Amino acid sequence: MIKRSAPTKKAPKSFLAKPWSLSPEEMWEADELGNARDLASTRKGDKDKFGAVGGKYIHQLGARGEAVFSKATGLPWHKAINRYSRPDVGEFEVKTRTLHSYDLLVRPKAKFPHVLVTGTGPSFIIWGWIDARDAFRQEWLKNYGEDRPPAYFVPKSALLSIDDIPTRLGGGHWTDSWLDDPEEKWRLLYDRGGAAQ
Repeated sequence: MIKRSAPTKKAPKSFLAKPWSLSPEEMWEADELGNARDLASTRKGDKDKFGAVGGKYIHQLGARGEAVFSKATGLPWHKAINRYSRPDVGEFEVKTRTLHSYDLLVRPKAKFPHVLVTGTGPSFIIWGWIDARDAFRQEWLKNYGEDRPPAYFVPKSALLSIDDIPTRLGGGHWTDSWLDDPEEKWRLLYDRGGAAQ
């Protein structure tokens, strides 16, 4: 059983973090993608524009978070290399943080909905998601390092449950109008199975 850390603020009753796990094979696949991303980045001479350090491990951790979110939701994992301005899974940008006490980090120029995954593997917690536009609140803007630019740190209590992630039956794309269309047939993605016990 995964130990869950408490949200930074009191969460609403509908707030539910979801524990999920990756199999050894899924961990290996994510780590190989992380290795490929690190190699491609090194060959290009890229440095993290936000000052992060950790190289290969940071890339592996990110890929693991993407893998577990894709597994939990059934959304397609793009597995892209050098795809910095595009979504990671479905239409979502996945932010994987090592500690369960960390909040969701959203950069000021973010465009896509963001999801918070914490852990290092094979067990993770998917805390929830927020549209990037809703994350740009002044009280969440922080600067936690002199060598890093300010970013928005969204508390877990402000995240929406992954139960609330809509998807069109048969595929489709995230749209701003999904909340306004009660005739659409949405499904709750976590019901696809695979939750950690």
